[in-house]
Amino acid sequence: MRLHSILFCVLMALAFACNNASNGTNGASTNTSKNTPSGEFAYVNTDTLLSQYDYYKELRDDFIAKKEQAEAQLVQRRKQFGANYQSLEKRAKAGLLSQKDLESAQVDLQNQEQEIMRYEQDLTGGFMEQERLMNDSIYKAITEYIAIYNKDQKYKMIFGYQAGVGILYADKGMDITPDITKGLNEAYKKKKEANPKK
Repeated sequence: MRLHSILFCVLMALAFACNNASNGTNGASTNTSKNTPSGEFAYVNTDTLLSQYDYYKELRDDFIAKKEQAEAQLVQRRKQFGANYQSLEKRAKAGLLSQKDLESAQVDLQNQEQEIMRYEQDLTGGFMEQERLMNDSIYKAITEYIAIYNKDQKYKMIFGYQAGVGILYADKGMDITPDITKGLNEAYKKKKEANPKK
């Protein structure tokens, strides 16, 4: 998924920004586990982070549900178009339509087909934009939290690690993924409790 690559780039960019992190006000906890790496470098496994980050999972599930619903509507429209086409074809073969009625029905079918194509294009564009906004929102939440997290940790670099991308080996002792995931989920839980859905 493109989000993994985006997160990898984000975490690399954060490596330089973390030392200058400003105070945050999003309520994120900076408490860390006893096993927090103490060196100058650390990494976050982006695959693991995304699989355990509640905010990402909620956004993803909501996105998938909306996409599936819209795709089901598109399938229904195509089926209806196919049924209309077959009905017209049968009536034309049976000689039940005048030339004028046949031409009018053909124009109607062409209009239906164009409408379906526009609907499909709108869906594709709309979902691409929704995915972009979702990725931006996740990016923002993660970068803000990591800046707050690193305020006291003083890592010089926090790398993003993803299997097969960029970093080929990373010592498990440098892995801060559990702390980051826990902190992100705590911050998201507080945010949800402060702003419950109506």
